[in-house]
This record gives sequence, structure tokens and C-alpha cells, in this order.
Amino acid sequence: MLGIPAAGDFTGLVRFARVWCVVSMLTRCLLLLISAAAVYAQRIDILLMNPSVSRGCPAKVHFAGNIHPYAPVQVVYKFVRSDGAISPEQTINFTAPRVQPISFDWELSKDYSGWVQLVILSPKRLQTAKRAFQVRCR
Repeated sequence: MLGIPAAGDFTGLVRFARVWCVVSMLTRCLLLLISAAAVYAQRIDILLMNPSVSRGCPAKVHFAGNIHPYAPVQVVYKFVRSDGAISPEQTINFTAPRVQPISFDWELSKDYSGWVQLVILSPKRLQTAKRAFQVRCR
């Protein structure tokens, strides 16, 4: 262990300053790396693709997407619809980083223009863009 040098000990002071700076820089570098790793571990990518709409009525509007966390985590999500309805919350326990496909279906018996949005509730709140669709009964 390197002690603080006595007053007037220039060589000891320079040696102490070098060691302190190296240790200080390493500590800062380690803190930066730990912070970056924590941010990366919290990263979750979400995707909701444009829907497919079946012909005729009743029409089935099918939304597909995926959730991809970069670390083990429990993800709670829901789907929000343009008519104000909200799907029940769903939970996925990720034991490792992986892509999990998800889907949502909406059946309509009349002409309708609307949208659906995927919302992640935890571990942090995220949401996709609203995916619009149109149903035309003929």
C-alpha cells in the first residue's frame, strides 16, 4: 500500500500522484463500464409490425411483433386499441436474452379504421408506434 508522502518528498509525491491518477482513472473507467453494462442490461427492443387483415366480415386483424430484452428480466406488456379497449396484461419471464414473438388479434364485423399499440409496462415503460389498419366489409 502506498502511503501519502511527507512534505518535501518530491519523488514520493510524484510516485503517489501517478499511482493515485492510475487508480482514479481505473476506478472511473470501471464505473463507466459498470454503468454502460447496466444500461445495456436494461435495454429492451420491441417491434409491432403492420397488421394483416382478412377479407370479408367478420374480419380478423392480426398483429405480430416481438420483445427482445438483453438480459434476464420479467416483462409485463399489454396492447392498447383505438376504440379505448386494453388487453389484459401479459407477463414473460426471460431467463436469458432472446427474442420472444408476440401477437394480438382483433375481430371486427363492420367497416372500421383504427390502430393498435404495444405497451411495455415493466421493467420500464416503452411503447411502439400505433399500427393503423382498415376493415372494409363487402
